[in-house]
Amino acid sequence: DQARAKGETLGPLAGLPLAVKDNINVAGYPTTLGNKALEGYVPKATAAVVRKVLGAGAIVFAKTSVPTRVGGDVPLSSPFGANRSYGTVRNPYGTTRASGGSSAGNGSAIAARIVPAGLGEDSTGSVRIPAGLCGLAGLRPTTRTTKRYSDDGFEPPPTGALKTMGPMARTVADVVFLDTVITGETPPTVNLRDVRIGIPRPDYWTWEVMDPGVAEVTQAALAKLRDAGVQLVETDIQEMVKLADSQEVSRAAGGGGGGGNMFAQWLEENLPGVTMEQVYAGYPLPDAAQPPQNPLSPEERQATLQAAYARNEEFFKSNNIQAVAFPTMPYRAPVMEPTGKLVDEKGRLILTTDYAAVRWASRMGSPSLSV
Repeated sequence: DQARAKGETLGPLAGLPLAVKDNINVAGYPTTLGNKALEGYVPKATAAVVRKVLGAGAIVFAKTSVPTRVGGDVPLSSPFGANRSYGTVRNPYGTTRASGGSSAGNGSAIAARIVPAGLGEDSTGSVRIPAGLCGLAGLRPTTRTTKRYSDDGFEPPPTGALKTMGPMARTVADVVFLDTVITGETPPTVNLRDVRIGIPRPDYWTWEVMDPGVAEVTQAALAKLRDAGVQLVETDIQEMVKLADSQEVSRAAGGGGGGGNMFAQWLEENLPGVTMEQVYAGYPLPDAAQPPQNPLSPEERQATLQAAYARNEEFFKSNNIQAVAFPTMPYRAPVMEPTGKLVDEKGRLILTTDYAAVRWASRMGSPSLSV
């Protein structure tokens, strides 16, 4: 309002309040990583992606809750928003249910209409899972070869090959708008009749963990795509899920150990009065001196990933498809029992392996949109 009164030129995001996940730096705001022991860390510099949206006129409304993180590649977290420091994030559509994670605070804040959009972070589903469970849209941009979004301003190290910031909003159009501001790229015009999208084979919808309601809603959305002219092609996405879940690909994509050492060094540089014991607060410390078992050399990592990429490309090429569509999660937002367990509509325990298809898109470095 002050800029407008002065006759200044307003940016495309002028006055837009955004939520920013609390592992992304904003100068003057604490970056706690969801851990009270880290409340004293207040970065002096703002992450590059946040600077992009601020330069377009947006406002950082708040930093938002993440599951308790302890640094490096050994987070004490889950994909469902649990936090032992600040409390568990709940789903605004049903407060007995999870909001998803690890961009849990963004998911709930945007779905509850506290803010219209936000910036999260996704390694293996952390933007897409809360988007899926809270009725939002979330984008994990590509990380393959060259990351679409800058890593500048992430905490803590190491960033790794999988992690990337990603926009979240209540509509796909808003996510596209934010991506355009961040990258400067205008999305291409697409003739839907020229688009071929892979969809799961019929047996996919009969998975034991598949909720009938999720299947019904997804198939209705696919029917709308078909009615709009999109060609839907049944594909065996299980083949790709198995590829991404293979131990060798997981090790190569994850980058190997060393997180404990790097985080201890980060603490010494940024919060010299805070110890690893305080951060882990009773949880086992990572054995920083212990090298990862059977570590892959850089050459072995590269060869493993290149082979996986080639199989992934062959999957799209052999099916002549541009994208694959499947539910972000096979069940509705799970119920959170007082014990902390997560259960589906039939009272069955939810396991992290149930979101294998989301991890596939991550491990292949592919852009992935959840709605």
